[in-house]
Amino acid sequence: MKVLDVEPVKSAGGDCFDDVIVTVDGWYRKGYELMYANALKFEWSPPAPGATIGSRMQTGVSNALDLLGEFHGYNIEVVRKPTPSEGLTLIQEQLSKGNPVCLNFDTFYCPWDQHFGVYHQMWHVMIVVGFDPNTEELIIVDPYFSKKDLRISMELYAGGLQGIMTVEPTPGWTFDRSRLMDRLLHLLREHLNASPNHLRRFADEIGDINFDAEAEEGSSRFVASPLFIKLNVMHTARINYSLMLNYVADRFGIPALASCSEDVRRLSNPWSTIRGMLAKINFMPPEHRDAKLMASLGAKIRSAAEMEEQVLQRVIALIDGEGLDSEAMVAAASSTGETTRTIVPIDISGICAIRGIHNSLGTADVDGDGHSYSREGLPVDGLLRIGDLSFVFPASQNEADCDNTACDGQAIPIPPGHYHGISVLASSQYGGSADAFTVEYADGTSEQVQLGFADWWSRFPIAGEKVAWSANLNRPSLGKTEEIVHLFANEAPLSRTGSTAVRIVLPNLPNLHVFAVSMWKQA
Repeated sequence: MKVLDVEPVKSAGGDCFDDVIVTVDGWYRKGYELMYANALKFEWSPPAPGATIGSRMQTGVSNALDLLGEFHGYNIEVVRKPTPSEGLTLIQEQLSKGNPVCLNFDTFYCPWDQHFGVYHQMWHVMIVVGFDPNTEELIIVDPYFSKKDLRISMELYAGGLQGIMTVEPTPGWTFDRSRLMDRLLHLLREHLNASPNHLRRFADEIGDINFDAEAEEGSSRFVASPLFIKLNVMHTARINYSLMLNYVADRFGIPALASCSEDVRRLSNPWSTIRGMLAKINFMPPEHRDAKLMASLGAKIRSAAEMEEQVLQRVIALIDGEGLDSEAMVAAASSTGETTRTIVPIDISGICAIRGIHNSLGTADVDGDGHSYSREGLPVDGLLRIGDLSFVFPASQNEADCDNTACDGQAIPIPPGHYHGISVLASSQYGGSADAFTVEYADGTSEQVQLGFADWWSRFPIAGEKVAWSANLNRPSLGKTEEIVHLFANEAPLSRTGSTAVRIVLPNLPNLHVFAVSMWKQA
């Protein structure tokens, strides 16, 4: 029995399709990054009878495989809905040539997936690396789960098979630098000429969403709906486009392009926020979906479109040879010397309405599905320290009390004073989130600072936050599990250090849970 020794590799974007492509390229080593050259494209289709928000969204990933073949020299064939017999014949042919095979599979039939035997999710992708004739099992590498040497029986294979993709190097393929650069510029200009206006129309109509109709397209599950999946694509596309810019900068000697790739990567944050907000709003009772909350969604989409236009105009200038050199694009770091901070913890217990840390009463439920953080590892003195930041944590030492709040524009009074910065302990749901926290002053003025926080399941920051505390996940039916979840600390300086701050106002972002807030003064 021959098994291809393919190692699972995680992609920057975290999508199972991207994970599979990166892993397959690890086998062939021809590159894959230029497949994202059109990833930013967005089209908003006109309304039609029965059309949902998700069905009207068209993204630029549809031609990613064409670009992978064109710019990296792969021959790719996609076979949709083959019979199990046809699929197995194709798999065995490819394996005999030493080629791993991509398998599009329904997770209902995937034993290591959390949806196994529960939900039908048709879009999962994995890799076949062998076939065991003795047991009649496919041998699988699943990069999304970072697992190899997995097995699927013929019965499960027949039930879950959705499609097969073959990927082979193209004989005699050569790289054309000039053609690539012209194509990159064409696609980018095409995107900027059309997509921002489509995004603004999307923003204008998002308030009319029918959550029941969207969920129906996802087999009655909003997080499996085309809308949720396409918002995830909007998020990962900007991460992947940033990855592509770094590849072009390195391969073609355009260092200034690498200097602005991080700005492109940050364009992904609003889409994670929008996706998370919509998911959280979907689970709210309809009477709580007020106009202000829905208007906030539209404003976030319009802001994302505006930021994208500004950043990508810089990218065009750099690719076109009209941009600044790399030294001019990188700001010099300034040295301020060591300073001493005075931390002022803020009491948020009065606005806490959710129990997120497991207790003996069984009332902890941070996500609406009964999950919570385990208690082990809580600071014994009630003060959580992360570098030169600290927080009162948990917000209450009484296990019967709530310990966090979902952001809903709540106002938090603070001891009047002159502060140099704000720090927040929080985590997001349904992906990372970033939004404006408002500090109000005694004279009636205010200022806003942007803070971002990763999903509580993720260790990877989205906006400079740090992992502040980690715990085992508690599941309602299983108790403490081996899965690890996190809280994050982020901070921002204030510009109005001479004014008296009196209040903090949280954003309208119901998927962001705040566990603690501190202000700080600088000596």
